[in-house]
Amino acid sequence: MSFSSRQIPVLVVLTLMAAAARLEAQANVRVFAFPAPNADGWNNTSVHVESVCPPGEACPDLQIIGAEGRHPDATGLLSINIDRTAPRVEIGTPADGIATRETSIQIVARASDALSGLAGARCNGTPAPFDERGEIRCVIALLPGVNDVIVDAADRAGNSASAGIRVTRAGDGSTLRVVPSIVGLVAGRTRTLQVFDEFGPVREVTWHVDNPMSVAVADGSNELTARAAGTAVVTAMAGGRTATAKVTVHAGASLPFGAYRWKNDRGLGVIETPPPDDEVPGPPVPYMLDTRTTPARQLRVFATEMQTGLDQWVETFAVSPAEQAVAIHRHSVGGGLVVVEARDGSGSALVRGGSSPVGRPWRYHSAGRLAHEMVQDAAGGIVIVETRPDGFPLLVVIDGRNGAVLARTMIEPGIEIALNVRCVAGANGARFVPVSVGPPRTHLPDAIVFTIVTARDEQDYGTCGEVAGYRRRRAYLVVLRPGGQTVHPLEDTQSAGGSEAPEITLFPVATDDRGGFLVPWITNAHDGTLPKPHVMRVTAEGTTAEYTMPVAGAIVRMTANLGAMTDGKMLVTFDVLTGQIKWTRVFPDGGARILPGPRSSTLLVVYRGREILDEFGRIVKP
Repeated sequence: MSFSSRQIPVLVVLTLMAAAARLEAQANVRVFAFPAPNADGWNNTSVHVESVCPPGEACPDLQIIGAEGRHPDATGLLSINIDRTAPRVEIGTPADGIATRETSIQIVARASDALSGLAGARCNGTPAPFDERGEIRCVIALLPGVNDVIVDAADRAGNSASAGIRVTRAGDGSTLRVVPSIVGLVAGRTRTLQVFDEFGPVREVTWHVDNPMSVAVADGSNELTARAAGTAVVTAMAGGRTATAKVTVHAGASLPFGAYRWKNDRGLGVIETPPPDDEVPGPPVPYMLDTRTTPARQLRVFATEMQTGLDQWVETFAVSPAEQAVAIHRHSVGGGLVVVEARDGSGSALVRGGSSPVGRPWRYHSAGRLAHEMVQDAAGGIVIVETRPDGFPLLVVIDGRNGAVLARTMIEPGIEIALNVRCVAGANGARFVPVSVGPPRTHLPDAIVFTIVTARDEQDYGTCGEVAGYRRRRAYLVVLRPGGQTVHPLEDTQSAGGSEAPEITLFPVATDDRGGFLVPWITNAHDGTLPKPHVMRVTAEGTTAEYTMPVAGAIVRMTANLGAMTDGKMLVTFDVLTGQIKWTRVFPDGGARILPGPRSSTLLVVYRGREILDEFGRIVKP
């Protein structure tokens, strides 16, 4: 094909006009990616790309980009950079399990990242420098006994990885302590005491008892025998040091209600409490965790047998003085999990430590905020909600043995788009809607259940120059199973733009023991009306029924069909399958709390003391 000299200028003009038209059309196209990239221009999850075009013009379909690397979107207006792979981290020196009498130790580690590149490194949560080869050097202060040492590194996409070792600081202690320090026993029973100094267990101990008629303690084995009703003070002696414990011996077959079984005098910090029975993966772990922060803000964690008060292990966790512990959990395969937050609000981390036959210490670092609750399976796997700095929440699945991220799933918040190309300059826009996420729970062998609240602030540009809007809160129940997820709407509230949006307070989801779930929440409209309580039952088939209740709160199960709730002022018991109220009780001054009772079909009420109630509301004698 050939063109004459007269046709060429016309062709050039037409080509330029077409190019100009494409540029004009392209200028009116808005492209939005969510989640948006971080400050370094990277994402570590799939990215949804939404295009908004003028009316009547073809617009690219929604794109979901998940492959690692650098990608242009369909319009060519955005560049999407995705890196899902965490850096590699290795500790060169010292070796794992080393013992030293020094008060600090130098760490040499190396980190590398092949795609987005290294962004930062930390030693026990404290930022550490690294050179162009990825070599990390730092000095870690050691407390007496076992210390966790963890080096973690993050890449520019926000992925993190860690390597951990344990270092023992040996030495000669100056003080003794007896564990437990207060003991309650029934006559004829025995219990072993423990003696510690700052560096760990003390072996060669002799004992003195001020009331041998009631109590005896054997040298060497530290076995305490309750002989007869009474009280005694037992004194441990080793190396010129002494420590005491108080023992109360009770007559009869069992301890009286409210009597001390044991007590540790060490000033408790964050205490882990056992979750409900249906949330414990596998056999219950027979210990609780508590923490103590030293004057230098180092975190020590104690694992205590719940039946005896004896310490299973004591360890200094890899937590920076600039961080604080906000939650602590038993790990299903041994050891402990601590959620820490930076005191300046710059991020949070999940830290694993403590004696365990599986794996080493590790840290998972988040530039945003990690939830205080989590789900665990029997193999040590962890599911936790992470909220990015931009407000987008993710479900993160972690291998509990080494801290590796197995999956990172975006909880889609939706997108609200306002389009007004020809009326108001600059009116085009979109508000991405972050969500608040309730703690995940496991109620069935294959299901993770959590609740979300979407917060929407929508603008309507229907008339040129006229802006109207409204604010919305929507609540959902989400059930994740291997075959996919189901979403059940709970409530949809709305208020005029500029007014305070309704607040929805969600309580933990409970099971109905029929494959369904019970979801309690409270709605506060901020319009002068009283907060409205709700309880909805979602059956295994997906049908819903909302119960009429005077209060809402965390549900405590008394029997297979009977549940109880309180808002502190009123206690309500109800049939979990029908919602029928069985009986109520009022606490005029408020502040009441309820817990599962010590026996089946009972409820423990804490209000001006403690009472045990049966399923009919009658007081049960201990």
